[in-house]
Amino acid sequence: MKLCECGCGQSVNNRFKPGHNLKNQTGKNNPMWKGGYKISGGRKHILTPNHPNADIHGYVRQSRLVMEKHLERYLKDNEVVHHINGNKRDDRIENLKLMDRGDHTILHHKNKTVSKKTREKISKARKGIYCGEKHPFYNKKHSDKTKQKISESLTGRKLSNSTKKKMSNTRKGMKRSEATKKKMSETRKKAWREGKYDKVFAHN
Repeated sequence: MKLCECGCGQSVNNRFKPGHNLKNQTGKNNPMWKGGYKISGGRKHILTPNHPNADIHGYVRQSRLVMEKHLERYLKDNEVVHHINGNKRDDRIENLKLMDRGDHTILHHKNKTVSKKTREKISKARKGIYCGEKHPFYNKKHSDKTKQKISESLTGRKLSNSTKKKMSNTRKGMKRSEATKKKMSETRKKAWREGKYDKVFAHN
């Protein structure tokens, strides 16, 4: 009986059981070894298998390692290392800036225009995510405090003609539900009782 040369003790027909010839070819023993780093996406990645945020192959971006060494702590998931001069390979600490993920995205998209085709794609994608019960504000109501803040922020603000036209076009063909009609009717009756329409007729 012939045993696998990797030392697993399993019987084989050839020298190794399929895949077992690579067992001892990790790290420096691998013929493709390049010194413990790789270039991916234009960035240098260092082999750091014990790092808590390493990828499935044990690599971490060098820029993050440099920043972590500088701060003496691990970076959070929402923290991004920005290259000031735009060179992704320049991982000197003086060329690195720690940023929030959202701020970093805004920085790289500043003054960039989105094509009409891309806007349509984004719109379609959002409709599927945020419609109906999937919307984060579905079945939620503003508190009285929030309503007051909204009211104060809109007081004295005038809508432009273009905005009025857009709102008018949006409302065309829309039908109010019976519940909405009832609410509007009750609101108007309340306004009459409180004398809110008196000033309007007095002015006319």
